[in-house]
Amino acid sequence: MKKLFYAALCAVSLFAPLANTQAQQSIAYLSDLTTSLKMQGNYNSSTAYIKNDVVVSSGSAYYALQNTTGNAPSNTSSYWALLSSSQSSGSSLSYQGAYSGSTTYANGAIVTYSGSSWVSLQSANTGNTPANGSSYWGLLAAQGAPGSGASGQIAEAQLPAQFNSVHRFLMGPRLSSGAKGLTTYGDSITACTGATGNSTCYANILAAKLGLTLTNNGASGYQSEDIAFAYAFADKPTSAANPVRTYFALHNDLHWCGNTTGCLANARSALTATFSYLTTPTGNKVPGSGFTTTGTWMTYTDHSTGGIFSTTQNSTASTTVTTTAANQPVYVWYLGRDGDGGTATLSVDGSVVDTLYTASQTGQCFCTKVGSTVSVQAKRYVLSAAGSHTLLFTVTSPNGTGSQTAGAATQTNNFVLYGVGQAKTPLPVASPASLFVYAPIYENGMNISAATDAYAGMESSVVSSLQADGLLVNFTNTNAYMNNAVDMSGSATTVPAGEGAPGYSGTSCPAVPAGSVGQHPNDCGHMHIAEAMAADIQ
Repeated sequence: MKKLFYAALCAVSLFAPLANTQAQQSIAYLSDLTTSLKMQGNYNSSTAYIKNDVVVSSGSAYYALQNTTGNAPSNTSSYWALLSSSQSSGSSLSYQGAYSGSTTYANGAIVTYSGSSWVSLQSANTGNTPANGSSYWGLLAAQGAPGSGASGQIAEAQLPAQFNSVHRFLMGPRLSSGAKGLTTYGDSITACTGATGNSTCYANILAAKLGLTLTNNGASGYQSEDIAFAYAFADKPTSAANPVRTYFALHNDLHWCGNTTGCLANARSALTATFSYLTTPTGNKVPGSGFTTTGTWMTYTDHSTGGIFSTTQNSTASTTVTTTAANQPVYVWYLGRDGDGGTATLSVDGSVVDTLYTASQTGQCFCTKVGSTVSVQAKRYVLSAAGSHTLLFTVTSPNGTGSQTAGAATQTNNFVLYGVGQAKTPLPVASPASLFVYAPIYENGMNISAATDAYAGMESSVVSSLQADGLLVNFTNTNAYMNNAVDMSGSATTVPAGEGAPGYSGTSCPAVPAGSVGQHPNDCGHMHIAEAMAADIQ
């Protein structure tokens, strides 16, 4: 299978605009997380490049992480990030300038047309004008909106299927030499449903391939909200330090909730919280227990390490973060819970910039298939100036007597703060990724491929936005490795000859157990999922 690896820096809308002009001057608040890219052609050592300029060098494409002159692009450069690798794609990229209908373009040729950049998907490509949906061209960087000043942005949804059949966000080496364990996050598939046993479950196969000790955080019925609350922010002990982490879920989100705007928004917030928390370096986090507080605060112990909560109006919690450069992001992590009137304001350097609500603000409850009504929410802010900044949370909930224990009567007017974290971009490009995210798979007979695509597209945009911040998280379209006719079969079957990794061809796969047909992969499917993950991580 030919694999073209392109990083997609997609827009993520998480917040409402600020109303306070003074606050806007002290914090650059992003309502649309869009990275502007501008194609500058082949790299020239004498050219002065600015942040987000895109160049082609030695058959690969790079984008500038900061202003730079004379620093050649490479996989270990602190000035450039790899956008597409010739080694990974199997096609050498080459910038050919403005598109011409009379020119014959090779696979991997990059052109500009109507203000956007395009990459040729086929050889002997002549007279085929670049356009969205074209089988000959894939959109690399779209023209910015009129008057926006944006030169371009990559949008995965506009890429034809054969272009992003395996869609990744790779940054530097993929497996840390110091990795001692594997931690998998997911739903019933991660919990080995569909496989005939643990030895044929993808998580165990992957751990064996990598030679790592497995901690399996897979739970049947779990949605993104459940995984965030029960596992990601619980800091459950693992059997090894510095684990490689995988995330493979969202199947229950799309089944139980659907692909409505509210469902997708709640899942987006939970994924943003989970992915940013798991990939933010420990030294860049300040847990709630590390804040300076006034009023009444208590330790939040329900699936939490370091969280604090208050039900007393005007109680405050503050911390100081230091940015080493302008426009560095900070993440805020706090609890979401249905029926809870908890609220708090966030002030940055003395100016109120936002109000945080415990209850869902999307029109869709946090209620999940397993009966949970909680999630973890995340918001992202960009501190416009380098230096020390004070973040102050003030509880504005009505006075109440709520507690952290279960029961609707005791969950009123709580505000739970997990903490804050900084990405401190740019991180070294050569750092290994710490989290590998995999799109939900298509399921037979469910007629939900559009919903699956909606969740996969949302998930990839979350990943790409966090990676643009410098967080080391990757994304792969799992479906590129799957053969649903075999992998989801309700009858005993065999992997077709020549398919899959060495040793998989001709493998016999028992039927998926009754009740799982069409929803869970059989042994063959688990093998293919493990193959997709091993190809990324090794």
